[in-house]
Amino acid sequence: MKTMIRGKVISGVKVFVFFLLYGCAQRENTDISLVVKPDSTIMVFSGDHQGGVSLSYLNAWGDDITIGVDTVAKLSLETQDFNIATISDEQRSIALPLYPGDTTFVYFDTVWSWRFAKNKMLPFDTTFFNYSLSWNERLFTAFNKLYKQTLGQQLGTTQKLFVIRDNIPDSILQQMHRVSKELYKIQFLQIDSLISVLKMSEDFGNMYKSTIISQFLRNVLLCYRQSDEREIYESDLKSSEYLNSIFLSNDTGPYKRFLNQYIIDAILQSNYTRSKTSINFNYVDAFQGTQHWIKEKRLQEYVQLLCLKEIKNTCPIDTFSRYLDIFLQLTGDTSYLKYAKNVLAPSSDTLPVSPEEYVKSYLETSVPLDSLLSAGYGRYIILDFWASWCQPCIQAIKKSKKTIEELDTSKVVYYYISLDKEESKWRLSSAKNKIDDKRNFLLLNPEKSEFLQKIDLKTIPRYVLIDRSGKLLYQDLPSPETSAFNNIIANIISRSR
Repeated sequence: MKTMIRGKVISGVKVFVFFLLYGCAQRENTDISLVVKPDSTIMVFSGDHQGGVSLSYLNAWGDDITIGVDTVAKLSLETQDFNIATISDEQRSIALPLYPGDTTFVYFDTVWSWRFAKNKMLPFDTTFFNYSLSWNERLFTAFNKLYKQTLGQQLGTTQKLFVIRDNIPDSILQQMHRVSKELYKIQFLQIDSLISVLKMSEDFGNMYKSTIISQFLRNVLLCYRQSDEREIYESDLKSSEYLNSIFLSNDTGPYKRFLNQYIIDAILQSNYTRSKTSINFNYVDAFQGTQHWIKEKRLQEYVQLLCLKEIKNTCPIDTFSRYLDIFLQLTGDTSYLKYAKNVLAPSSDTLPVSPEEYVKSYLETSVPLDSLLSAGYGRYIILDFWASWCQPCIQAIKKSKKTIEELDTSKVVYYYISLDKEESKWRLSSAKNKIDDKRNFLLLNPEKSEFLQKIDLKTIPRYVLIDRSGKLLYQDLPSPETSAFNNIIANIISRSR
């Protein structure tokens, strides 16, 4: 997950997020000036939360984004559509809706609370919103009642349902499929009735529909995976009634996450290869097979974009570049085009580093950033951008220490680059988390850095890979705690022999 530090990121349903890093670090500055458009949602955080909190959402391209929030800061989300975000710390979380043109106040006291300045949320919506927090459990209770006769027992947990499904015959799978479809239709009718009769907002209605269709399709996918008579379920798994981009519009995560599983279980038929460190799926085959499975054009492009991201993480650069070119020719969605060109496309540019850009080593030495990078030329350089206030950064550092220690230092150099404004906080966090002194640096005056502008740094943690000649190879490398990171490093080292 990523923490927003500055600039602009496109999110969920045309959501643009603006956040100022250096205003958030100064607790005495509680009035941050932002340029706000009429359809923006302004979030005002009040209260002092020492541990730090984060706001998270799933963006339009399936990326999990987490924004680090100082509780005295303001955050502007420029959104043309309704969306949902989750605010959390290590112990608790709340989910809250984001309405265009509204102001949301979030209070961090003993009990977290929030309210809208313009009261755009109807009372009936509030009831349903609270209901949605336990929606999965209630849905599962309905499953229990409907499946009791079919299975001959009361199911206790979702995990138990999966275990049972692994062992039930095709006749029972077919009954479950039929009942699941009936339940889905009943729930859709209920939502339409609530919208038309009781005036529930369409935003919430469509949000629930996205959740309902995701649950139904997961059931179909599970039956498909376990059945010897797959043709019974295949028509549903290819139907534009269910596989349609309209369910992306108000999706708070379930539908997009279903599509990730759909690629593996349906398009790739659960086939994989195993290496010493990971299980690998052939996303090139998935990219090519998408058109056979998904007929609706925009959803087809979204799934191909998901495959393209995995191809970048698991395949050689030339393979990724070939499929990137294919995608750019096929897609007609301007937002997908922009994302593919600006975020996914590899760069061959030499990075501009001003002689005035300095980093400070943990051992008190200040050196020019270009000298630090030049010292690594001839080897691949990985830059890990982090900060003491970024909880996702700290968690990633803890989880990836073994991977970093096992890198071949004759071929790969790894540097931690902190964006902390206060040196004392950088040093305190470095000592607490036992970050290697020789790899650890503080970027001085990052707000003036041409380097950060070149790599378009908006979120952290962020990992940048520079090749042996000083050219940018990966602008957004996967986290070192992932198998995708290991695959990429193994590929580039094998090609350089």
